[in-house]
Amino acid sequence: MPINEVFERPLIKTVAFQVTFPQLFSIEAKIGDFQSAIMKQFPESILLMKQHFMLVQRLEGAKEATPEPSQTQQVWQFKSPGGVTVDVSRGSLSIVSQSHKTYAQPGSSERFREVIDLICGNFFKIVRIPVIHRIGLRYINECPLSQKTNEHYSKYYNGALPIHRFPLENADDMEATVVAERGAAKIRYFEKLEATTPGFRITLDMDAWSERIDSADILTTADVLRDVISAQFEAFATNDLLAYMRNETGDSP
Repeated sequence: MPINEVFERPLIKTVAFQVTFPQLFSIEAKIGDFQSAIMKQFPESILLMKQHFMLVQRLEGAKEATPEPSQTQQVWQFKSPGGVTVDVSRGSLSIVSQSHKTYAQPGSSERFREVIDLICGNFFKIVRIPVIHRIGLRYINECPLSQKTNEHYSKYYNGALPIHRFPLENADDMEATVVAERGAAKIRYFEKLEATTPGFRITLDMDAWSERIDSADILTTADVLRDVISAQFEAFATNDLLAYMRNETGDSP
């Protein structure tokens, strides 16, 4: 069952949603209509020119080659006052939030699902695309770890790190990656022990996606992906961690 709460101590640092589709050469003529449709919520806009560099190996080492004109990509970027960024290119639409509160919790004024609905609803009404290559939803969490011991880690996290073979007390770096199917979706689960200043933390990066989706099913697909990610976080978080996130205890992970 997905976790549907707005936590007082959230661990989410970044949430990203992306739709990829065939390269559209007509998108430049329609981007103004899209901008007008979302301008009230996303008043800031800028045209970026992103360049793709190729590394050329030489005797003195790797050197960046000068990009060819074909390697330069136009990206139309729109920002909201609340910290959400929308990037549109000829082959993708991305929504990134650095201030995520909830996906769809009733009563909250900042629901990420509503942002997806607003952006994708307007975009695909203006830019007709029958089939989507890929829809992805990604949650990046930064989880504190005040004591680098197996006992303390296990109290708060039911993670995938191989702590029984390599105790945390003796580890400077550790990570685990799993790519698995979940129904019609796939998920990449990535967990890593990282040094911070001071101490350590656990980075939990969960990226779920589906492929070959009808453009009319974007929102329902996003809901499925969110449930896949939420189920993994529910399995990852112990009751002690949830109590900390709800601010029910003064103890810190």
